[in-house]
Amino acid sequence: MGAAAGRSAVVCLTVVLGTAAPAPWAADDGPRVAEVAVKRDPTTLTVGFRVESAFDDRLDEEMAAGLPVTFVHEVEIRRRRTFWFNGLVAKKTIETTAVFDSGTRQFVLSRRVDGAPVETSTTPQPEQARRFLCTVDGVGVPLPSDLPADDRNELRLRSTLATRFLLFFPYDIETPWWEAPLPALEDARVP
Repeated sequence: MGAAAGRSAVVCLTVVLGTAAPAPWAADDGPRVAEVAVKRDPTTLTVGFRVESAFDDRLDEEMAAGLPVTFVHEVEIRRRRTFWFNGLVAKKTIETTAVFDSGTRQFVLSRRVDGAPVETSTTPQPEQARRFLCTVDGVGVPLPSDLPADDRNELRLRSTLATRFLLFFPYDIETPWWEAPLPALEDARVP
């Protein structure tokens, strides 16, 4: 095959894969962070939330087929700075995974926080597996003792579904960042 034909094949493959990939979720119809609950004490911010509208028929089929479904939830505390990038004060990453075991007819559920395993369980119910994947409960984020108590501190939450297109091509579906100033979040429940 000549060089021109090789380039044409690469361009064709790129165009086909580029057009076949799913479009990103629109803000109105895609997954989003909701039901945020925050409890604050002098040293820790405890955060809980749920991801809404994350599941569709394709994702349910992947779960039923035994493919691992993983959500990565990010909790960040940032400090806004004038004329510079916002500073990262603290961060927690929570990874939830569900895999259907066809031998036992159970979903194996696992949760990791900052890479360390913290929970493993099983359930035969797909709805419980979905709830497990989409819910973050009581994650403590340590607050620095020298963090000024003003409205320049903010809490940011986001969830990412790591999935595959045509079983081979990885792509992520992300929620938009949910953001709120920390002073407004003293033991709050936010819709």
